[in-house]
Amino acid sequence: MPVTAISTVGVVASPISITSIPQPHSVPVTIEAAIPFAGQADRWRPELRERYAYDLRQCDYQTLVQEAYTPGCMMRRNRYMVDASRILIAAFDGRPGGTARTLEYAARRRLEIIQIPIDSAPVGI
Repeated sequence: MPVTAISTVGVVASPISITSIPQPHSVPVTIEAAIPFAGQADRWRPELRERYAYDLRQCDYQTLVQEAYTPGCMMRRNRYMVDASRILIAAFDGRPGGTARTLEYAARRRLEIIQIPIDSAPVGI
């Protein structure tokens, strides 16, 4: 059965690499970037914009959740990812915020959740 990995590519606080997702047992993995709004990276530092563009090029396809920024657009993107998934793998530092709310939403939706603890030290932007 094919697997789709939906990623929050290029999160401002810490851009992530999605290019090394293992493919056990030759299960094909499709990488989808869930982009909360057009122009998400426009105000980021040049090196982060370059990393974001690189990560997007590694994806099989991109889903733009909405055209313009609104206060709830990040959570809307997160709900899109949960609603399109059966398993949620989250790098989570335990702090309140979008990841915590997304984990709560996924639990209400009865997704299998795998949490990867991370150092809670702030990452420079």
